[in-house]
Amino acid sequence: MPSLANPSMWAGIIANPAAGRGRGRQNVEKLQAAFHARGVQVDCALTPQERHRIIKEALTLPFDRKWIVAIGGDGTVNALVNECPDIAFCNFASGTENLFARAFHTPNQPELLVDWVIKANTRRMDVGEFREIGSDPATSRRFALMLGFGFDAAVVNRHHSQRLSRTGLARPTSRLAYVGPLAYEAWNYKFPPVRFSWTNDEGKSCEQIGSTSIIFNMNCYAIGLKFVPESTAFDHYLDTIAFARSGSVQAGVYMATVAAGLHPRLRSVSKGRMRELNVEALEAPVPVQMDGDPAGWILPGKPWSIKCLPESCPILIHPDRTNREPGR
Repeated sequence: MPSLANPSMWAGIIANPAAGRGRGRQNVEKLQAAFHARGVQVDCALTPQERHRIIKEALTLPFDRKWIVAIGGDGTVNALVNECPDIAFCNFASGTENLFARAFHTPNQPELLVDWVIKANTRRMDVGEFREIGSDPATSRRFALMLGFGFDAAVVNRHHSQRLSRTGLARPTSRLAYVGPLAYEAWNYKFPPVRFSWTNDEGKSCEQIGSTSIIFNMNCYAIGLKFVPESTAFDHYLDTIAFARSGSVQAGVYMATVAAGLHPRLRSVSKGRMRELNVEALEAPVPVQMDGDPAGWILPGKPWSIKCLPESCPILIHPDRTNREPGR
């Protein structure tokens, strides 16, 4: 149960102890001390079971102001988003990329973050939701940033498999740890295509076919790449991009043009905007990544349905940035 006795403010701290090369647990202690110094009651969770308990109990706690702070990387944020909390949260960056924290400009020092949380406003953001068509709705999963199909997902999947210990727990990682998986997939990946299909707001049927394709809820990607700069989590739409040509050399060319901001000029690159869409693997199973973590495989003959859930997730935004778009 929460510590201290203050009738007005409560914070739940949710952490991935392995994040940030193992700094997650240290950051819990620092944040807890900073909240206590400001008279805020605190409860902490270091396991999925404790996270679920905190989110469930928080709804009934008798406090005037309640927040959740997720310590970890984008995978920690994704786990929290999939718990569907109705309490505003922010992300204390302690992972590899920390795209969510960077998009919302949250401080990365405990004392500053606590002051930021206390001053912050609440705003509800869109999230994406996906599941196999015809499956139980309870199997649906959510993403805050992106859902990727193809080469980038293959790299994510291989990195994750190498990161797991013999006990099944994820070891601390870094950007350097992606070099091996990237080289392996560049040599071995076969680039099977996927198809995106949807009906636009004018009732027109649209489709994209790509060897690597990504659905964005926000303008966020690793190492600052801007695939769809106009994408925002507050417009009730998803944005897609599809790279039609296959091969590791072509993938390198695509990444170079994305880095230079020239990819929209290529005829083999297409972009789309929709509220919902279907995704199909056309020839072979295709790997999927969700917010930078593995999300399984999409199989031929078993299409997925993806949709935007408008304003479904409460987040904390600093008052100075309430009317600005995250990531810009």
